[in-house]
Amino acid sequence: MAAFSILKTWPARARSLFSACRSGIIRNIHVGAFSSPQLFDIDGDDRFDLIIGEKNGNLNYYHNDGTGSVPVFHLQTDSLGKINVTDPTLSYYGYSTPCLFTDLSDKINLVVGSEQGTLFYYPDIGNNLTGRFTPSDSLFSLITGYPIDLTWGIRTATTICLLTDPFSLDLIEGNYSGGLNFSVRNQPPTVSHQMQIPH
Repeated sequence: MAAFSILKTWPARARSLFSACRSGIIRNIHVGAFSSPQLFDIDGDDRFDLIIGEKNGNLNYYHNDGTGSVPVFHLQTDSLGKINVTDPTLSYYGYSTPCLFTDLSDKINLVVGSEQGTLFYYPDIGNNLTGRFTPSDSLFSLITGYPIDLTWGIRTATTICLLTDPFSLDLIEGNYSGGLNFSVRNQPPTVSHQMQIPH
């Protein structure tokens, strides 16, 4: 079965990794404001790497040169996939939020949330980590079976996982307003009720 979640895939290793990260091993990594990190084995070496989105709209890739439980992160590039999700007609900034996931064919894919609300989808990036990623408009066909695209408010972030069915990917998307959208197979995407957070 493909790997979709750090905790589901390698629970013991994940606990060790999170403990190592909490102990300060990533304290000296600075990518700027509004950093949005994800731990993911992007190069298939059985060690979690660190991919970080940021206010400027690019993605930073830190390779793990340590072990699975004691990571040593080194910057490989501050422009993974040559991606920048900034829309200069809207804002000076992009607010990139990465979501790497493995699909049912064990291919590594990337979705990047943005200031403009678009979810940018880059399929099958695993063999092109030093090149330019090719965008695709087929994200919702992959998730729901419906070839539609939505913009869900500003500063989107998403996660993709096996949540309702072991053979179908689900997508949960949040945005700056605090709402959540949930997309599943064979249902067109819909906007859920806004979540109320007590003050």
